[in-house]
Amino acid sequence: MQHVAAAPVPNCSRFVIVSDEYGRAMIFSLGTDKKLYVLKLNEAGEREVVDVGKLLRLDLDYTASAFAVSQDVATADIYVVFAVDKNDSDGESQLIVLRGFQSKEYDLAKPSTDLRVLQVPQHEPPDYVAGRISDIYMVQHSPIFKLYKATDLLLEQVH
Repeated sequence: MQHVAAAPVPNCSRFVIVSDEYGRAMIFSLGTDKKLYVLKLNEAGEREVVDVGKLLRLDLDYTASAFAVSQDVATADIYVVFAVDKNDSDGESQLIVLRGFQSKEYDLAKPSTDLRVLQVPQHEPPDYVAGRISDIYMVQHSPIFKLYKATDLLLEQVH
């Protein structure tokens, strides 16, 4: 029997679980405070609840309305997409899209981790979608997953 220590997780209605570099669960959730969280074991084996928006250096008052997380079974790359509502407007959302990454390269349990390098570039100012995004669906064989793969390859060729 395996025992797992309890860790506070913000109230939420949805969880997505992917594996870290050791095969342990990393849990993503959208809290009732409208923040995207990841729950992961840190280097000391303690559970950390980290606001993904802080890892992206978003404004502290950001509000997320939807998210999707997927993991490539073959490569273990993790893909994250979430919608951020525009604070000064009703009914507009911005999609934050992260390129695929390995958990061993970006430790999500460390609040000092900077995920901005993974964010797919957008226009300045960022494009907002008219209408609030309430759901995002992503599976490995969907067009968005293929878009991620193509974006990764293109960005690798540019760098």
